Formats: sequence, structure tokens, C-alpha cells
Amino acid sequence: MGLGGSGHQEELAAPRQRHFQMVQSRTGGQIIHASLCDQGGKFFYKLVVLGAKGDVTNVTVDALTGQP
Repeated sequence: MGLGGSGHQEELAAPRQRHFQMVQSRTGGQIIHASLCDQGGKFFYKLVVLGAKGDVTNVTVDALTGQP
């Protein structure tokens, strides 16, 4: 469930980079795709991470806190 043109994207843009860096540090990989989603007013990122050895992992983090 993507958000389209919602104003929430601007509100969440600042912490987004910090959250993405945390995920990349934790996984040792690189985010190759990110989607901002909304489920009942709770925003989260669905991330696809490419690991150093070519493995692909799906990670979901809270858009406000960055917690899994």
C-alpha cells in the first residue's frame, strides 16, 4: 500500500535517511528498493536490501522510529 502524493512523505523525509543508514549498518547491505506504506494510519517502510554476498532480504521498519 503506497502513499501516492500524501503530505506525510515530506514529514517523514528527514528521518528516512537516518533509518535507511541504520538498516544498511545492521544488515551490512545496500537498500535497493524502498516503499513508504500506510496501514491504518501507521506508517512503515518496506525495504529490499542487497547483501554483500548477493543475498536479498526484505526488511520492514517503522517510518517514525526506524525500529523493525
